Amino acid sequence: MQLIIKKILINKKLIIKIIVLALIFLIATFPLDFYIYMPGGIEDTVDKVSVEEAYDQVGSFNLAYVSEGKANVTSALLSFAFKNWDRIPKADVTQNNESYEDSLTRSKLLLNEANENATIAAFDALDVSYIITGRSFNIVFVTPDSESDFEIGDQILKLNDTKITSVEQYTEILNTLEIGETVNVDVINKASEEVVRTAIIYEDTDYHKVTGIFVVPLKDISTKTNIDFHFEENESGPSGGLMMALTIYNKLEQEDITNGKKIVGTGTISETGIVGEIDGIKYKLKSAVKGKADIFLSPKENYEEAMGIKKENKYDIEIISIETFSGALEYLSGL
Repeated sequence: MQLIIKKILINKKLIIKIIVLALIFLIATFPLDFYIYMPGGIEDTVDKVSVEEAYDQVGSFNLAYVSEGKANVTSALLSFAFKNWDRIPKADVTQNNESYEDSLTRSKLLLNEANENATIAAFDALDVSYIITGRSFNIVFVTPDSESDFEIGDQILKLNDTKITSVEQYTEILNTLEIGETVNVDVINKASEEVVRTAIIYEDTDYHKVTGIFVVPLKDISTKTNIDFHFEENESGPSGGLMMALTIYNKLEQEDITNGKKIVGTGTISETGIVGEIDGIKYKLKSAVKGKADIFLSPKENYEEAMGIKKENKYDIEIISIETFSGALEYLSGL
């Protein structure tokens, strides 16, 4: 009898321990309504893009990453201990009318656009022939004012049965219609299904007739010089455009423009080679410093902030302001 009681007591203690551990785990991982941002390290671009018969390089071009994720109790407490961990309000990451998954879909689309623009910028600089055989128009943002059932990731096909071949055409059709009128928009959704969305035309603050969407134009590029990109599922966003353009250029150009340097950089890039502003410059600069980079290429719009961060933290790294792809090539040719 005593043995049975002893076994019951032992089992009871074990059950209590399991319950306590389960409660601790649940509390530690309880999700909070904000996000944690921190430096995410750097990664050599050499394996991010492949081309046929690429030239070798001695130095390296590197992407700088921002690590982000939904906050929980544990990560929120840790953010008070690490000065490079920031708590970002949900409103700064997603809009009231979208989910975190929507923001990830947007970032993936912007990554694809950046890689296409990087390809075009590099090809133009090298006089590599190519043809843009088609464009698709994918929704990356739906405004809170939009009276529609659009979803992030929808690819626009038709507006009121008219095939859409440019953003300008979409706008021109809206301008022929009346404010308050309902339009039908044929789209391919994220599940690759063709569906019809509806939207009411309204006037924005600039007195334009709109349906409350922003789109990213993706391109079909036909060329004899095949380019393949290799990004992980968790990698997204347009801020690697400049570095991907430099990587493509360097793989196709016999002269190694890295000059043996470890170069980290960031910046969006347009079809015409304009380098644009990015978010999270402080995290990316910190990643570059931690990765012992020789040079950090910063968009012109982020340069002043980057220099302020360098001075404040006494970082030993050269920061270069970049406005265009041709300007980046000019700087690198002088190393």
